Amino acid sequence: AEETQLKPTFYNITITLNYEEVPLTTNSPMNVFVGDIKLGRQEAGTSNSYTVQLEEGEYEFYLKNDGIYTSPKIKFKVLPNKKTFKFGTKTSLIVGMDIWVEN
Repeated sequence: AEETQLKPTFYNITITLNYEEVPLTTNSPMNVFVGDIKLGRQEAGTSNSYTVQLEEGEYEFYLKNDGIYTSPKIKFKVLPNKKTFKFGTKTSLIVGMDIWVEN
């Protein structure tokens, strides 16, 4: 019997990040990641959209600065009918970055 390899289906996923500027904080540029994939680099006070090919499943969205800091991670699920995700972030007044899901 011939085995048919099921190829994973990749979807074009759009991820939008709104990086709010907070006065009197570092507002450092952040590197934007999904899992091990670097989507790009973003400055405070900007909203950028990134497109990445992902298969169905669960992923983690997070930010890293140019040093050792990594933000908290937000889990999200890619489904055939769920291909657009929006996140927000800003420099925390305490430490690091606040990061959240935007509707």
